[in-house]
Amino acid sequence: MSRRSRFVLLVGHGLVSCGQLLADLAGTAAYWFFPRYRRALASNLARVLGKPADAPVVRRAVEQAFRASARNFLALAWLRVAGRFWSPPLEITGVEGLSADTGGPVVVVSAHLGPFDVVAALLGRRGRAFLVVAEPMRPGWLDRAVRWLRGHRGVTLVPPSPAGLRRVVRALQAGVPVVFLLDRRSQRNGRCVRFFGKPVTLSDVPVRLARRFGCPLVFAFTVRERHGYRLRFEELIRPGHAQDAPSDEFEQLVARLERAIRSAPDQWLVFRPLWSTEATA
Repeated sequence: MSRRSRFVLLVGHGLVSCGQLLADLAGTAAYWFFPRYRRALASNLARVLGKPADAPVVRRAVEQAFRASARNFLALAWLRVAGRFWSPPLEITGVEGLSADTGGPVVVVSAHLGPFDVVAALLGRRGRAFLVVAEPMRPGWLDRAVRWLRGHRGVTLVPPSPAGLRRVVRALQAGVPVVFLLDRRSQRNGRCVRFFGKPVTLSDVPVRLARRFGCPLVFAFTVRERHGYRLRFEELIRPGHAQDAPSDEFEQLVARLERAIRSAPDQWLVFRPLWSTEATA
């Protein structure tokens, strides 16, 4: 490695470290300035951890989640404005079975876990094209800003609306992978299921689409490592026939979702209340 290359690498590491420190400070500030989101996340993580919302372990996990979210925004911004100077390591595991067993459309199910949007941007930079179904954020200006940050080459974002679902169908017909984030309460097109021991309605659209197109379901999740990111694909789920109970595949997805969130609860970034007290089994 030349002296110039070593210098560029050293400067890059220094900038990343400083940026992470600033992001952690911003995340801590957001933790204190946005009590509504803090309470919602504490309620969600209390259910995951099996502790009261005011327990110290829950509070620490909530603080870490705010910092993780701030680091994600920083990484997305950095990729947007200076991506050619920064290429964080991304480890992909479990992809062997995926590449060997799929020759057509595929429905990918994931979660708001870890650096999910950063990994999507990194995959887009590597030439991977896919469509992501993402709920709009509130307020509107925040949604526009976040969609600009997430809208990297190869990554197409669509809302879970009739128009968005038509684009999903066209993407699957063209063989483009479609990604659904399953860990938010669904107001429509959902199925009531026990999630971390409590009923909640989650979208079953991924299962119904997989059955319609006869394509496999893939569960994938991301986590932030000390020096980079990791994306793991789990074993494929083959959809049953139309007469079979669709709840089988759906329950498998939910079980995998629970395991992934339990593996890194302080990286689960759902800032809306997930469970409703009106839900019934």
